[in-house]
Amino acid sequence: MEIKRRLDQLLAKQEEVLTEYQELIEEIDMDNIINENIELKEEVEDYRDEIRVLQEELNQLRKENGDLKVSLGEQMINERIEILYASKRKKEIYFKDTVHKQLNQLTLLESLADDRLSKLRAVANKELNAEKEEFLKEIEELKTELAHRIEERKNSLKEDEEELLAGLTREYDQLRDEEVDEKILEKKKRYNDIEVKIGLNVVNKIGVILLLFGVATAMKYTYSTWFNEYMKGIAGFLLGATLIGAGEWLNRKGKNLFALGLAGGGIGILYFTVFSSYFILNIVSLFISILVAILITALSLVLSQRYKSMTICGISLIGGYLPFFTYVFMGGLTVTQVYIAMAYLLILNILVLLISLEQKWIYINYLSFILNIPCLVYLSFRVESELIAIIYSIIVFVMYLLITLSYPLRKKKNLKLADIILLGINTATNCLLVFGLFKEAGYDSILGVLALVYALIYFGLGYYMQKSLSLEKKVQALFYITALTFSILMIPFQFGFEWAALGWLIEALILLTYGVRYKEKKMEFGAWVIFILCLATFYLLDLISFWHISFFKLKYTLMTLGSIYVLSLYLKSFNDDHLFKYSLKGKLLSCYKYFTIITSWFFAIRMADTLYNDYVAIQAGRYLDFYNIILILTVTISFSYLLSKIKVIQDKIVEIMIIFFYLLADICGFILNFIDYGQGASFEYKVLAIVILLFYNIFIFLNLKQLLFRLIKAGRFSLEGYLMSLAIYLLATPIILITNQFNLANINLIISLFILILSFIYIIYGFKKAYISIRRLGLALAIISTGKLFIFDLNFLDTTGRVIAYFCFGLVLIGISFIYQKLSNSFEEVEGR
Repeated sequence: MEIKRRLDQLLAKQEEVLTEYQELIEEIDMDNIINENIELKEEVEDYRDEIRVLQEELNQLRKENGDLKVSLGEQMINERIEILYASKRKKEIYFKDTVHKQLNQLTLLESLADDRLSKLRAVANKELNAEKEEFLKEIEELKTELAHRIEERKNSLKEDEEELLAGLTREYDQLRDEEVDEKILEKKKRYNDIEVKIGLNVVNKIGVILLLFGVATAMKYTYSTWFNEYMKGIAGFLLGATLIGAGEWLNRKGKNLFALGLAGGGIGILYFTVFSSYFILNIVSLFISILVAILITALSLVLSQRYKSMTICGISLIGGYLPFFTYVFMGGLTVTQVYIAMAYLLILNILVLLISLEQKWIYINYLSFILNIPCLVYLSFRVESELIAIIYSIIVFVMYLLITLSYPLRKKKNLKLADIILLGINTATNCLLVFGLFKEAGYDSILGVLALVYALIYFGLGYYMQKSLSLEKKVQALFYITALTFSILMIPFQFGFEWAALGWLIEALILLTYGVRYKEKKMEFGAWVIFILCLATFYLLDLISFWHISFFKLKYTLMTLGSIYVLSLYLKSFNDDHLFKYSLKGKLLSCYKYFTIITSWFFAIRMADTLYNDYVAIQAGRYLDFYNIILILTVTISFSYLLSKIKVIQDKIVEIMIIFFYLLADICGFILNFIDYGQGASFEYKVLAIVILLFYNIFIFLNLKQLLFRLIKAGRFSLEGYLMSLAIYLLATPIILITNQFNLANINLIISLFILILSFIYIIYGFKKAYISIRRLGLALAIISTGKLFIFDLNFLDTTGRVIAYFCFGLVLIGISFIYQKLSNSFEEVEGR
């Protein structure tokens, strides 16, 4: 009953603990939910502000669009009314002309009929005297009927005209009153856009191109006729400036598109004039031509900002790079010109960077990058100093990072896919170029420093974007991954691949320590990636071929200590939060804990074996295997004991691993008893080996006792089984040792005597402690040893041996019978009472 009550109390306490755990989990979840709600509210407020601004812009655009639609609709209605009115007038005129023709035909018919009737009347008056009156009467009737029918026809034509005109008027009024729908407006807009593009843009650009051709032709023509070289150059500059001025004037008048064409043409003419002035006319020096080209480029970029025109910006870039490509293809650059070209191209890139601060022109970024890459490669390998080439390449790399990222970072905009692709191309090309320059310059010893520089750049970008643009999660991850990649490459670049694992270990430990201590999740994740790569490299490559790896012991030791240190970083989480081990992270760290235990055990036995081979094996002779195995088993036992004393890492699997290590050591140690390591060796080594085996078997006995006691506590083994197991071990082990390790005469008799004496001890212990199984085991051993004596041992004994055997067995058996006599007397006393 007491046990049941205590079990009920334990169950009640366990339910209370589970209830507290559940409440704690709910509180943790509520805290996380509250924090997430606060963050979401802040994001919602930001979104509301953005939506409010966008709504205002949308309303303004809708209003402007509505006004434009109304204006366009009114314009189309007016045009349709004019067309209908003109058509109506044409129809009226057409019908009037038709009616007039028919009326004229009737009038002509009436006149002809009157003439003929008048002629008939005259003939009747002259020739028909008797029938004169009758014929005249018929002629008058015909005339009256003809006039009546012509009048009816005229009235009918008039009615048809009025009815037709009324129908046309109704149809025209209906068409005039119809509303202009969206499809008609879109179609009209498309036709207008096409018309504007053709009439304004295309025609404007064709005109500008023709002006350029005109300038070129004029310079060629006037080369031998009118102007001298200076007048030709001045005329080109004046024409370019005139076009730019005209474009500015038209821009102020609101003719933006036309102004863009003129300004672009003026910039092109200025670039062409600079080119001609140096290469064809030979009126300016190289320095002056470069300076003028820089000024023109700056002016054109300012105009592109003013007009918001990518076209002008693109023209200015092409014109800005044109002198460089021309100089290179015309004969190359001298040493001095290389440095001037570097400064010139840096100025161009700075101007593009200034534009990228205000405008999101991805096409300009790509155009600038495409034009700059061949220049960068040419100048990097053309310059005499590799250090200057490296510095120049890194500056260009940083500038194009800023060109790509400046606008999104400044305006808080998301990066597009095209931006990310440009970043990747810039990184890849620049890294290949700079690493090639390092190789050519012989800076192989500091390649790791260069990788570190790239890693810090991208880590800084990722950190900055994390603080400024919370929505750019993917881009942040991309930057961090790039930084992680360079940090991984840093070690083999700097120290060679053979030191990669050790370098990655140090790097991972530093990052993990910082990440865990300050709860930097991204840094912690990156450190784990490096650490896993470090472990994989060492255990899959270095450990397999350790004989060929320099400083193997140092590397292996540091790798194992590093693994243990990483585990220690998370032990506090296991202790402070009992629910931590049930999370995904906790489960993964538990698996890592088991991995660390196994690898640490392998390290211990591997180092023991290595140290033994280096310092002991030479002196041990034929005892090489024996002492080596004993050392490895001792290390395993010590490792298991130490593992059992570290309470903070204990769980069911760790307990199983401890038992496994103990059992492995016990089984291997027990097997050593069957092997004779002392044969043919000196007496000292023989005695030492036997003493070590004796002590080791004592340890195995104690360890077996402890393991069996654990099983009894767990309810998986009985006390009788526990005692029987120990008794059997005490019986078997000495017999095996005597048989294999001692070269004694009459060894069979000695074994029989040992079994007999042990049986006597078992019987006494069984009676004293009231263990029936032990007592019966002792009796069985006594019978077996006696039978063995008479069946087997006596055949190999001399007279002296037989006398000793008889006396020993007789005394022991009498003692056993005396003990059983006392047992029988005790039973009789109990029955008598």
